[in-house]
Amino acid sequence: MRRFIMRACVTVAAGAVLGTGGVAGASASAAAPQAPQAVQVSSAGTAHAAVSPGTQLWAKLYNGNTLGHAESVAVSPSGNTVFVTGTKAEDDYVTIAYNTATGAQLWIKLYKGSGGLGNTAQAVAVSPDGNTVFVTGEASSAASQDDYVTIAYNAATGAQRWIKTYKGVVAVNFANALAVSPNGKTVFVTGQSDSAGFVAQYATVAYNAATGTQLWVKRYGGPGSSSDIAHAVAVSPSGNTVFVTGVSTSSASASSTFTDDATVAYNAATGAKLWARRYNGPGNGSDQAYSVAVNPVGGTVFVTGPSYGGTRSGSDFATIAYKA
Repeated sequence: MRRFIMRACVTVAAGAVLGTGGVAGASASAAAPQAPQAVQVSSAGTAHAAVSPGTQLWAKLYNGNTLGHAESVAVSPSGNTVFVTGTKAEDDYVTIAYNTATGAQLWIKLYKGSGGLGNTAQAVAVSPDGNTVFVTGEASSAASQDDYVTIAYNAATGAQRWIKTYKGVVAVNFANALAVSPNGKTVFVTGQSDSAGFVAQYATVAYNAATGTQLWVKRYGGPGSSSDIAHAVAVSPSGNTVFVTGVSTSSASASSTFTDDATVAYNAATGAKLWARRYNGPGNGSDQAYSVAVNPVGGTVFVTGPSYGGTRSGSDFATIAYKA
């Protein structure tokens, strides 16, 4: 662990002491005063000047000999490891673990669905105990079948613990987000899954975090019965409630471009729907939620995203608070 010490006019370092007799060429009284400066001391006792905020500590590139893009990042509870996931051009999930202090690559894992194409990792999360990393996205299991595919890795070694697939009702299923319960026992995955009529709906899946056993699946379709896509998921501090938000077609009679924010609360243990709320902005246009967060002490859930067509032609931030 590193300790931080403030120094003023006198510096003590590596056994050298500045006494009242001063330093050759300068007297104590003539020395210009120094502004307080943070000094970083390592566990070995060596002093280093503190790094200024915003200083780049390291940068690491990965391309796997081809094009690729990162989608999501998460840090271990200890702060020692950072995990990144995304996709490379060969349609592989790519998940990489780095040492947070040095950027040294600790491990890298690739996953390709059995269909070979159309595999995209979208989100990564770490268990509260720091032992497991979870990755989700969509992967092909056949030429025209896309599934949610969620993978659990050993956080220290990258060894695969389990892999689970959600095939939905028909062939179109895209996972966008995941969250882990505060007690680390459950993983929640959400995204878009088409219904039998090829109408997109929210589909939220709960897995046992240790084994990958599917605990429940719940679907949500808005009044428009057209296109409902979940973009984010969060769990209450108590672990009792799961909140899913995204974009949902407003009504069957409206244009498909008219959408609302739609937020659904589920019982985390059973998947029972507790409530569903929709937000239609003042422009009665397109409202789209992309992120959700819960007050750390519970009680309130926050949703945000763009809201189009208000008092001007552009879009606004729309942030809504709900009683959790």
